[in-house]
Amino acid sequence: MIVRLARQAIGSIVSVFALLGFAFVPLGDQTGFEHAKAILATPEATRAFRGLVERLEAAKEQAWKGNDAREPHEPRTPHRRHPVDMKLAPTRAAGAHTAEPSHAPLPPAPPSSTPDEKRSTGSAGAAGD
Repeated sequence: MIVRLARQAIGSIVSVFALLGFAFVPLGDQTGFEHAKAILATPEATRAFRGLVERLEAAKEQAWKGNDAREPHEPRTPHRRHPVDMKLAPTRAAGAHTAEPSHAPLPPAPPSSTPDEKRSTGSAGAAGD
């Protein structure tokens, strides 16, 4: 908890010094803040800002218009697909292999043939002859 508080305090102090540098340290003839003001005062920046505001207002109107189109007493329900609306694909073709488990018994396992078993069966067979 104290470590988190110390990190936040150090981050806040660094941010304050960054803002002071932006506002008061000259970069050439002007400070960073004065450069930003000069850039934002150009006609291109003003036109871009007006376009942004117009787009935001249009989006806001469209969003509010969508909410006003419903009747006040109509409940807001999510769109649910009914089985009639769904397109059903065939489950399997005739004779096609499926990943579904079959209920038929498994075939017997083949005999194991490890080198130890071969030696033991080979020596036992030779001694018995």
